[in-house]
Amino acid sequence: MKHSFTDDFYDNGKSHVKSEMPTTVWQALFSIPDPQWGRMCRNLGQSGRMHEMMALVKKTDTVDNLDSPVVVWIDVLGTYTILVYDAGTKDGNG
Repeated sequence: MKHSFTDDFYDNGKSHVKSEMPTTVWQALFSIPDPQWGRMCRNLGQSGRMHEMMALVKKTDTVDNLDSPVVVWIDVLGTYTILVYDAGTKDGNG
């Protein structure tokens, strides 16, 4: 489903802290383990720069759901996804 989230949902480079329950798209991308990140970037034809991946997520503009955690598609086929948790709750469940 297409979505319209605020800039806070994306974060755009403010967070450089890895998390098992990321609360922004940037933090979710930043938290992908290095081996998985490299494989994903190669498969998607990306250089691996965070700003490029953020641009791809925004261009893809698709999520599976609107409740926490939100499943955000990285690519147009939904082969790669990330989870973004609700920042307003301790355990990430809204």
